[in-house]
Amino acid sequence: MSPALIFVYFQDHGTSFPNGGLVRNGRLQPNKTHFPLAKKAATRHNSRMTEKSVPTVPQTIETERLLIRAPRPGDGKALYEAILQSRDHLSAWLTWASWPNLSLKRAEASVLRNRDRYLNGDDMTMFIFLKESHTLIGGSGLHDPDWKVPKFEIGYWQHVDYGGHGYMTEAVNAIADLAFTQLGAQRLHLECYPHNERSIRLAQRCGFHQEARLANYRRHHQTNVLHDWLIFARLPQA
Repeated sequence: MSPALIFVYFQDHGTSFPNGGLVRNGRLQPNKTHFPLAKKAATRHNSRMTEKSVPTVPQTIETERLLIRAPRPGDGKALYEAILQSRDHLSAWLTWASWPNLSLKRAEASVLRNRDRYLNGDDMTMFIFLKESHTLIGGSGLHDPDWKVPKFEIGYWQHVDYGGHGYMTEAVNAIADLAFTQLGAQRLHLECYPHNERSIRLAQRCGFHQEARLANYRRHHQTNVLHDWLIFARLPQA
């Protein structure tokens, strides 16, 4: 599956662990395990809460075949191996997949950074696992949130060995459902190259409709060729 846009932050950052939750059969269930907030993260979180209430984003979604969840400490190894094994496949679409300094240490650092951002409501990167084997097969998430609307950008990438089984369609639909039913989203959008045909088909299967084609918008990170850029959107009850 050729991915659309997704953000993975490969840099060191502190982490914190507040309470989360679980979505099962469309219902939010509390996480009984408590993790104390780091002081700095708590200060930032509380400051944002006074400006606009940010709901607690469930940390886990279960579907028929998948476990979709927030990053956890120790996920770096699985993330690193998935990217390394799919690097040739992913690098044509994602700049971070071809970074020369990708390493196990940096992958784990990105996990901690992304977890911190998730728990603070700044950006919700999610990892996708097969329920039966607990194999990491890709990533998705709700990015660049605007909680005042609310609206999010959704992206996805998939391990090269697990395409063609409908896993990413299942994951994106579940994440979209979470955004609309649990977070009150009024808009989701995704972006991709016009020649990323698999991502376009996936977007359409998941109820996204092309909203715009931006001419001469983006140069390819490998070839420097200038390309148009597509924007797809999905609204509530779409």
